[in-house]
Amino acid sequence: MGYDNILVQVGEFGLYQKLLCGFFVFYTTFLCGLNYYTQVFIFDTPQHRCSDPVLDYFQEQSKASSEDMLPWIPRQRGYPSQCLMVDPETQSNMFLNQTQTYFDNLKIQDSNPDKFTGIRRSVISFVENVPHKSCDSGWKYDHSLVFNTISSENDWVCENDYRPLVIHTVFWVGNTVGCVLWGFTNDHFGRKPTVLLSHTIYFLAGVGTLFAPNFTMLAILRFLVG
Repeated sequence: MGYDNILVQVGEFGLYQKLLCGFFVFYTTFLCGLNYYTQVFIFDTPQHRCSDPVLDYFQEQSKASSEDMLPWIPRQRGYPSQCLMVDPETQSNMFLNQTQTYFDNLKIQDSNPDKFTGIRRSVISFVENVPHKSCDSGWKYDHSLVFNTISSENDWVCENDYRPLVIHTVFWVGNTVGCVLWGFTNDHFGRKPTVLLSHTIYFLAGVGTLFAPNFTMLAILRFLVG
């Protein structure tokens, strides 16, 4: 009796087989998608600028948006710098006067745009002419569009902006090693132990990602997740 004839006798692709395949296809597809693409979001870097105690205070008091803060950010190659800030140490009084004037007049930018444009240009000119320095008080992140991520929590920006890329690379190296390793265990120990062990490691390392105390441990955990 041929294999096709046996299937006819025991029953072909019926309701049970359809439900079983549907469940496992959805389950494995969901896990793969979660595994591969979650890190794109959790290691994303929101828009940010150097934190400045004075500017941060005025922004909070006036409820200024990130766009309202752009005149206060030094520009590099025509774009607002995310790693430089003004250093008004020699012109501190003028800096305070400029900030007070600018933020006091934010509310008139719609009702009196000409006046506000003049104030804005004055701020831009001031920022261009004072010395600049690297961020020495941390960074201020714009979470209006992007939630708080591992990159923003750990300030992986500027001189540390390579770290998310390293994490992504380590993940895919782990994925490549895992393909070889789990293929070997599948051939020698069977599918069931391989699936149980791989999913256990994936689950524990995935949870550990949220509580990793440092960059090295996080890289190891993402390697295991991969």
